[in-house]
Amino acid sequence: MNSQPQGIPREIVFISWTGELGKEIAECLSEEDTGMLHFAQLEPWVSGKITKGGSWFQDTQEKLEAARYGVVCLMPGSSKRPWINFEVGFLFGRLRNCKLVTFGETLVNPLAQLQKMNGMEMEEWVTLLAEMTAGHRTRQDCRDRVQRAFPRLQEIFDRRNQFPAKYLIEMDQTISEIQRVADDLKKYSYVRNNDCIQQVVLDSYREMQNRLIKPSAHTNPVVYTALASQYPQYLISLQRNLNPVVKAVALVNIEEEFWQQTEGKEILRTSNELNSRIFVFTSEKQFIQMSETLQNHASCYHVYAISYTQLSKEFSLYTKDFSIIKTLNGKLIADYDTVRELICFNTDSQVITEHENVIENIIRHAVPLPQTRMDDNEFAQLKEAIFNPSNFLTWETYDRKTIEMSLYIDIEDYDQHEENHAYYCEMMDKMTEIFSQRFPSSSKLYRVLEFGAGTGIFTSRLAQQTHINEIVAIEIDWHCYKKLNYRFRHQENQVKVLHGDSRKFDPPGKFDCIFSSFADHHIREGDKARYFQNIKRNLKPGALAIIGDEFLREHDSSDEDDRRAALEAYHNHIIDKARELGDKVLVQLESHALLSGLDRIGDFKVSCQRYEELLSQAGFVIEAKERIGPQDQSDEIGGVYIYTIRCS
Repeated sequence: MNSQPQGIPREIVFISWTGELGKEIAECLSEEDTGMLHFAQLEPWVSGKITKGGSWFQDTQEKLEAARYGVVCLMPGSSKRPWINFEVGFLFGRLRNCKLVTFGETLVNPLAQLQKMNGMEMEEWVTLLAEMTAGHRTRQDCRDRVQRAFPRLQEIFDRRNQFPAKYLIEMDQTISEIQRVADDLKKYSYVRNNDCIQQVVLDSYREMQNRLIKPSAHTNPVVYTALASQYPQYLISLQRNLNPVVKAVALVNIEEEFWQQTEGKEILRTSNELNSRIFVFTSEKQFIQMSETLQNHASCYHVYAISYTQLSKEFSLYTKDFSIIKTLNGKLIADYDTVRELICFNTDSQVITEHENVIENIIRHAVPLPQTRMDDNEFAQLKEAIFNPSNFLTWETYDRKTIEMSLYIDIEDYDQHEENHAYYCEMMDKMTEIFSQRFPSSSKLYRVLEFGAGTGIFTSRLAQQTHINEIVAIEIDWHCYKKLNYRFRHQENQVKVLHGDSRKFDPPGKFDCIFSSFADHHIREGDKARYFQNIKRNLKPGALAIIGDEFLREHDSSDEDDRRAALEAYHNHIIDKARELGDKVLVQLESHALLSGLDRIGDFKVSCQRYEELLSQAGFVIEAKERIGPQDQSDEIGGVYIYTIRCS
C-alpha cells in the first residue's frame, strides 16, 4: 500500500516526456498503485495530462510552478525537441531537484551539461527516490518500491524497442499501398493496351524488387540497395527521424558531390553533434573550394580531413565512401557500389565492426579541424598538414607511421587480453624453456633478436632470462611499437626497441638466437623467402631460431573454399575457448583476426606442411617441432606449434 501519513503535504513531481514511448514510460512512473514516483508524499503529474476544458499551456505552466521535483524522460532524439528544451529550461531554472532520465538517448548541448541518470539502471532510481522522500522513507523502503515497479518499466522499454510498432505499421501500410497501386495499374486500358508503358512499369517494379539482396548460406544479414544518388535523402530522413550517430568517410566530388548543395546543407542542419566525418580531398584546390563548407560542418560535429593520396597509401582497401549509422535499436553500414551505382545498406555486425575500426584508424592519420573559425594563416597551416605532412614540423609523427595489425585489431584490447588466447602462454613458456636448455645460463650471456615483437608480451618473458644481456625487439606497426617502447622505457640497457620491417631490417651484429611469437603469420607467403633470408643473415653461425605460431589444418591453398574453411575451423575453435573463459573482448579480437584472414588483410596463416616446405626452400633444417595445443583434433582444426630451426 502507498499510504500517505496525515499532515504531510503532497509534493508534485513534474514528469516531462516526448514521443509515444516517452508517454508510456511517464504514465507508468505515475500510476497510482504501482508507479515508481507515486510513492510516500510524492504526487506525479505527467506533462500533457490536461484536465477537461483546461488550457494546455496554462495548466502546464501552473504545474511547472507548483512542482518541487522534475523528471524529464528522454527518448532517442528528444534532446533536439524545442518543447522539451523549454520545459527543461523552466524546471532547472526554478528547481534544485530535477533530473534528466535517459532511455537510450545520447544527450547533446545544452542538455548534456545538466544532471542526468540512466533510466534503465535500477539503483539510480533507488537513489533518486531516496533523495525525493528523504525524512519520510528509508532507502530500503525506496529499494523495495523500485524493485516492485522496475520490471514494468523494463517490460515497456524492451517491448517498444524490440518491436518499434510505429515503423512496422507504417511499413505495412506503405507495402499494402504499393500492392494496391500495382493491382490498379493492370485495370487501366492505357497500360493494358500499350507495351511501352508496360515495359516502363515492369522495369520500375523490378528495380524495387532487386533492392533487396537476400541472405545466402554464407551471409545471414540482409543488404538493401538504392540508387547511389538517393543516399543524401536517406541520410537526411534518418537524421531527422532517429537522430543517429554517424561516422563516415566522404570522398569529396567522387561519389559525394552534394556537400555544397542544398542536400549537404540539410545533412549539416540535421546532424548529431557526436557525428564524425572524414572528408577526403584529391587536390589542394578542391580543399580550398570546400573551406567554407568544412568550417560550417566542423562547428557542429567532429570533422577531419585527409588527402586521397594519404588515404590510398595507408588504407588501400578503404579508399571509398561509407558511413556507419547507429541508433539505440541497431547499426547499419551504408557503402557505395560504384560499379552498379548503388548505395548498399548492410546490417552485418562483422562488416560494421571492421569498418568502425578502420574509421578510427583513419582518424588517427587525418587532420582534425578546429570548431572555431580559422584565419587565413591557420587555414594555410591546415592545408599544409593535410597535403604535405612531412613538411609540417609541428604535426605529431605518430599518425604518419606504418600500421599493420592496428588496421584491423584494437591494440589496447589486444595488449590486455591476448595472454588469454588459448595455448599462447603455454607456447611462450615452452619457447623460453627451449632457449634455456639450448643456451645454458652458466655458459655466457647471450644477445637475441625478436622479430614482430608486437606490444612486448613475449619480450617481457625474454627480459626475465638472466642469461640474456641484450634483446633487440623489432616491430613494424607504429601503434604496437609505441606501446612496446613505453613498456621497456626503464630497461633501455637490456631491451632495445626498434621500429622496423622483419623482412629487411638488418641491425648491426649477429645474434645467438632469433625469436618470433605469433608473428610469422602476418607475413604474406610471397614475402616468406625474403623474411627467412633475413633471419639467416642475422644469425651467428650454428645459431637457432625459435618460432611459435598458429597454423591451419592441411588444405589446398589454391582452393579458396578449402582455405576459408580451414581458417574458420581454427579460429572458431579459439573463439570457443575464449567464450569458455567468458572473455568477450578476446572473442571480438579473434573474430576480427578471422575476418582479416578471410579478406587477406594482415593475416596469412598456412598449414604446418606448407610452412615446412617454405623453411626447406629457404635452406633451414628443422631441429624440433612441438605441438602446444590442441592435443587432439589438430588434424581437423590446426593448432599452435613451436619450430626450432637452424641454417643447413
